[in-house]
Amino acid sequence: MKIATKLFIITSIFFMLFLTFTIVFQKTFLERMYKDVKRDSVTKTVSTFKEEFEGIVEGTEVYFKIKKLEQEGNIKLVVLLSNNQFPIRRIPTAMGWENVRSETIIPSSDETGDRREQDIDAIIASPILDEDKLNRLYSGETITFLDKNLKCVVSMECNETRKAVIIGYTSLQPINDAIDVMSSVYKYFIILSVFVVFLITVFFVRAVTKPLKKINEGAMKMADLDFSEPFEIDREDEIGSVALSLNILSNNLNNALSSLTAANIKLKEDIEKGKRLEEMRKDFIAAASHELKTPITLIKGYAEGIKDDVFEGEELEESLDIIIDESEKMAKLVEGMLELSRLENETIELDKVSFNIQEMIELEIRKFQNELEKKNISINRQYEGHNAFGEKFRINEIITNLLSNATRHCDDNGTITVYTNNYDDKVYVSIENTGEKIPEEEQSKIWSKFYKVDKARERKLGGTGLGLAIVNNIIKLHKGSYGVENTETGVRFYFILPLK
Repeated sequence: MKIATKLFIITSIFFMLFLTFTIVFQKTFLERMYKDVKRDSVTKTVSTFKEEFEGIVEGTEVYFKIKKLEQEGNIKLVVLLSNNQFPIRRIPTAMGWENVRSETIIPSSDETGDRREQDIDAIIASPILDEDKLNRLYSGETITFLDKNLKCVVSMECNETRKAVIIGYTSLQPINDAIDVMSSVYKYFIILSVFVVFLITVFFVRAVTKPLKKINEGAMKMADLDFSEPFEIDREDEIGSVALSLNILSNNLNNALSSLTAANIKLKEDIEKGKRLEEMRKDFIAAASHELKTPITLIKGYAEGIKDDVFEGEELEESLDIIIDESEKMAKLVEGMLELSRLENETIELDKVSFNIQEMIELEIRKFQNELEKKNISINRQYEGHNAFGEKFRINEIITNLLSNATRHCDDNGTITVYTNNYDDKVYVSIENTGEKIPEEEQSKIWSKFYKVDKARERKLGGTGLGLAIVNNIIKLHKGSYGVENTETGVRFYFILPLK
């Protein structure tokens, strides 16, 4: 059942209970209370007049005194004098004491007209004052009663000194008429009340259910882990307090979920990193086993030959040179593998500085001077920019590996062209050698470790298959780019690094 329906039913029930209570109270207590009030008022007025009547003789004065008390107490008073016999014969009038023209005195229920005419003409079939009541009054008793026929309250007392009977009465007709009118009005009042209850219910429903709907919509979003929209309810009541509490809960859950998500991402990264390290370890062991197998076999073979005196003279010297050469290759291979492993681990923190890359290249060219002279290789320098930014040691490794690669693959009497330039806050470096080109399908693979286009030729030239893989990882650490392309006369390797 909706809140609107519940509010309407509850409000209607409470209102109908209140209305029923009002009607029952009116029917049961209001009339009785009114009669009691009138009874007390009449009795008090009669007693008051009895005390004041003691000192008044003239009928005219008594008449006007009665008029005054009647106006003050909203009742009617009648004074009857007798000569110690029944019925009573005289009453006060504006003209003095006059005889009553009937033996029966009945106060009139009509409240209009002259008082004298009322008292004299107040004659109906049933008397209110008979001989029994008169005797009781003469004995000092105060008589108060409700006359149902006349619908009035009557109070009687007797002044024993002057043998005067004082009668006070007041009509109950107004309260009866009022009750009848109210009973008929209640029919329309009930219809109006139902309409008012409906309006009140609509008002409360809008005031209560509208923010509750917003809260419910927000709670449904929270259930779907959507904490983007706060509860915008500007109220200083219980609903506003609930909205504020839900906003606090939403923020706390959002923060907790964000922290948990971040921790989960970090955990996944650590797991992936662990997997990569494990794969790298396995690859390292497999690659080391494979790459070291050939030089170890050669060293073992020549060493056994020397031990068994197989080689003599120049052959012995040559065998020792081969053992030394293979040992140096093994050392370079292990050193390269360790360096590549460190780079792939992505834990290296770079100490970047600005420097002159032209000076670095010239220094490396001098280191390769012997190899260049052996193959009669010339250097073509094209320096158009010299600014660079990065870790000098790592950039120097790039230059060393690319120059070494170019020197090994450049044909005899060939040329190595070195080009540098600065543009768009970047440094561009390329090293091109004349000689054999690299097939297009192989160009993307040569950056992988231990990949060799011609393994037999690479071994003859002394390559380990790790140089370009090291270049690849260093450039990535510097957020740069790199590539290889065939030219008309050979192959060009290049890399681009940011200057910031």
